[in-house]
Amino acid sequence: MIQTLPLALPRALVDTHRIDLTALYSKGWGVRAYDTAAAPNGDVYALYGVHRYTYGVADGEENPEIANFGYRIITRYSADGDVLASAVCCPS
Repeated sequence: MIQTLPLALPRALVDTHRIDLTALYSKGWGVRAYDTAAAPNGDVYALYGVHRYTYGVADGEENPEIANFGYRIITRYSADGDVLASAVCCPS
């Protein structure tokens, strides 16, 4: 059976960058799955990348609400697919 896992974007990340979760990827932000691994106890770890690139926004833009960004997110799921923990790391 195929199981899908919910993507956990930390609220602080969404609020800081004003990510519109209803916007299509063509509006500049997106998510990419890099890797997953399973632990012997059934937990699953997933590494995601979340990014935003908006045409016309300068590379040095200091306002996080419109600035381009890129982060890696590590999420731990239970064997049932519930989010147990999530951490943002490695800003670009």
